[in-house]
Amino acid sequence: MSKPWYTSKTVWLGMLIIAGGIAEYIAGLPAEASAATIIAGCLGIVIRFMTDQPIT
Repeated sequence: MSKPWYTSKTVWLGMLIIAGGIAEYIAGLPAEASAATIIAGCLGIVIRFMTDQPIT
């Protein structure tokens, strides 16, 4: 990745999704749904770090 991680909108979106999943869990929603949300956020961040080329 050529730019600092904190300038990536994808990483910030992933963090917001993870925070939403945690909020779902705290609110008492089913654990499966919360886990799926958190996993989706984590996967988005991982994919961003694996990608080193911009969209052309």
